[in-house]
Amino acid sequence: MKKLLAKIKGIGLLELMLSLAIIAILLVMATRYYSVATNAQRTDDTVQLIGELETGVNAMSAAGLANSDITLQKLIDNGYITKQRIKSSGGTSSIISPWGGGAVTYTAPASGSTANITVAFSNVPKDKCQDLETKYYANVTKPTGAGCAVDTLVFTYVFQ
Repeated sequence: MKKLLAKIKGIGLLELMLSLAIIAILLVMATRYYSVATNAQRTDDTVQLIGELETGVNAMSAAGLANSDITLQKLIDNGYITKQRIKSSGGTSSIISPWGGGAVTYTAPASGSTANITVAFSNVPKDKCQDLETKYYANVTKPTGAGCAVDTLVFTYVFQ
């Protein structure tokens, strides 16, 4: 009986430490992958949202609306922005930022003005902001005030 018990041993400290090290490595890899995948999805959502805004502004401008008359509410009412992106509260609607932290700021020019429309996305990581900035202003002159500011991407739609 003593011989049988002598052969049965529990998990040693070395095995336990090795198992914990492998689990820790897997957790670090999974966390990094999740972060990269989440930022890629948010970047794609931002690109898609800017595309929706551009399509809506182009269509409304082609229909003869003045720059100052192209409001966020009109873009929403006419279906240029998908319903999943809209947050309604107290009778007003706003666009939910793909980056979290509140709504997207949409600024139309003053009445009678021919100025540009500006859209600001807050909480954008600096590297992703620069990627988005490069994408949209690679072939055109970047308008004044557009681009990356402290954790904010400012996109300016320039009327043709």
